[in-house]
Amino acid sequence: EMGDCASRALPPVPLSELMRLLEQETPEDYWSSPRGFVVHGGRVGSTALANMLGSLPDVVALKEPEAFTDLLLSAAPSADEADSPLRSLTHAFRARALRAVAHLFFRASASLRLGATNDRAYAGRTSLAVKLSTAGTAWPSSLRLLRAAFPSTPFVYLVREPAASLASLLAPASRLELHDAPCLRWRARLPEHQLPGLLAVAGAADPLE
Repeated sequence: EMGDCASRALPPVPLSELMRLLEQETPEDYWSSPRGFVVHGGRVGSTALANMLGSLPDVVALKEPEAFTDLLLSAAPSADEADSPLRSLTHAFRARALRAVAHLFFRASASLRLGATNDRAYAGRTSLAVKLSTAGTAWPSSLRLLRAAFPSTPFVYLVREPAASLASLLAPASRLELHDAPCLRWRARLPEHQLPGLLAVAGAADPLE
């Protein structure tokens, strides 16, 4: 039996057609742009910041939307993405596509037109903030594409003391978190192979032996 999300799923639409339809409804000069971006290095508190932004009464906060990540990665000089159809797009088209995606996200959340489960809480909100994925902003070319698409939108770059970030990356808080980790390599790792175990071993070792 198909769940609620599956039953409401829409067929894929080519980017060019999506932009044409959006512009028929709203001229591109009036497309909604994000009020700010959160760029981060991973495990630095970016999710907490996005949650705080989303708690404001007028703000819709998106967390690492895949459409943004895919378009930003299409500008990265990565061999892994060489066969992606997005690689054939021009820089100008990618920038316009990012603006179209941002407008569509905001319109969907603010107007309830796509009927997503959680949209009702966002009805009437007037500002969009986007937490971008680390992968999507790792390349200078991806950040240049972001700036070309949204030249006047400010962004914050979150950093954290490196050892604390590594500890957060390598040390799940619980066995349940370890079991549910999205990376399969995590599930096979024993505690002694993770950072706390490695530090304990290093601290216990006698450097003179």
